[in-house]
Amino acid sequence: MPTRANKASDLAAVTNTNPVLDMDNVYLSDRGWTLRHYKREDKSLFWDEVLVAGEVPSSDTPDTFGAASPTFETGDGVQPPLLTIAPAAISVTAGDFTESTTTTLLVGIDPSVTDATYVWSTDEVGATFDDNTSATPVLTSAAVLGEFTLTCVISSVTADDSPVTVTFDYEVVAA
Repeated sequence: MPTRANKASDLAAVTNTNPVLDMDNVYLSDRGWTLRHYKREDKSLFWDEVLVAGEVPSSDTPDTFGAASPTFETGDGVQPPLLTIAPAAISVTAGDFTESTTTTLLVGIDPSVTDATYVWSTDEVGATFDDNTSATPVLTSAAVLGEFTLTCVISSVTADDSPVTVTFDYEVVAA
């Protein structure tokens, strides 16, 4: 049974020197010891993972699982950076259907992630990238009318939510 009294043994894997699990993101919920994973730097998007499950005594005053502002444990005060994906809108307009159209693509990440790598792909047959490993590649559409999917996989050794896959739906339409 997870309790505050057993915190040291329950959370032995969550130490101040652990590069993956951060004590600053751990709280005691009504389901057990819980780790919060943030998907945005502003902490507006997150998901919770139960590390040690079990009934928690009400005398330990656990927070409700998934609470917006639970009482976190104190750790080193430093949280790993996040990739923080912010997809840009993509629109492709085909000229007269015989010429290709180019669009510069962009995803935003947390500026503290300096080791990000990118892999872009699309299901639009005939479309090409100037460099599908660039942070801002240029997609040249084959100018075939239709709906397509564009995918960017962003990886980082230092970001705690790596890899992240961003999927965009786009449509090639007549000018």
